Amino acid sequence: IATMKTSTCNDNEAATLTQNMIKKKIKSSAKTYGIPEIIAFTVAQRESTMQQYDNNGNTIINSRDKCPGDVPCEGIGIYQLNSYWFKHLNINELYCSYEYNIESGHKALRDAKTFCNKNGDGSWNQALQYYHSGKCSGKQTGDEYIIKSKKSCNELASQGYWDASKCSACINDNR
Repeated sequence: IATMKTSTCNDNEAATLTQNMIKKKIKSSAKTYGIPEIIAFTVAQRESTMQQYDNNGNTIINSRDKCPGDVPCEGIGIYQLNSYWFKHLNINELYCSYEYNIESGHKALRDAKTFCNKNGDGSWNQALQYYHSGKCSGKQTGDEYIIKSKKSCNELASQGYWDASKCSACINDNR
């Protein structure tokens, strides 16, 4: 999963945030942005195991990512958004607000689906590839992301979120 880094947030969100609060926000935001819950939860599980902070209150980040030109990128929080691809986002809010992180992740997923509806087959499979690699087509990193997303989806199924058969069906559907 992601590495940890201390953030300079001005509130006690990390101390009071619960997994139930995260789940509730993922459900409501997914509905608002037209993201199937199975996709919203799967991406959050894949990116950060649905965590905004570690046990010490540090924001979950992934500093291993490299952006084009070998520029370092930090994936931030639940949806691991970064400042290279999402320059328009408030980076401090990505670090400090789980709600902002979730809503921004869902907007990015919605935009990926819209883009792949116009430039691909419109499947969630392609939208997930676009979310990860910026392309609707199955490039190597996109394919790896799909495989890992299906694994995350199945992990959630084993925890009672849904029947495991829904994972492949949803990720590969063309609606």
